[in-house]
Amino acid sequence: MNTVTKTKENPIGYKTEEELISDVSQATPHRLVQMLYQGALKRIIIAKDAIDNNDYETRDKTIDRIISIIKSLDESLNYKDGGEIAKGLHLVYHQSILLLLEAQQYNTSSLLEEPFEILAQMNDSWNNINK
Repeated sequence: MNTVTKTKENPIGYKTEEELISDVSQATPHRLVQMLYQGALKRIIIAKDAIDNNDYETRDKTIDRIISIIKSLDESLNYKDGGEIAKGLHLVYHQSILLLLEAQQYNTSSLLEEPFEILAQMNDSWNNINK
């Protein structure tokens, strides 16, 4: 079994970019959402560590990527079929982005706790679909 070292350049631990592209291209829509949630959660941990260590470059890069992931989740919402649930998720995603920006602006890792908890709960719920 190959071990993968997570580094600043490879925080999620994919061996290669090709491996990630392969996983994405073969994933079902359900799996893609799982990958987005998992990627955001892992990056929040990295951002917290970066804030705690005053690593501004990693903090900024990582928070920008988390926001991009959350925007992708938000853009995938189906308001026609999802109705009130989609509207609620949109508000949750928006609030998470605001908290991420605030954590970045004030270099305060505790502000990452709420977005982490929200996304962790959503990830758990998503993982229970189709079980």
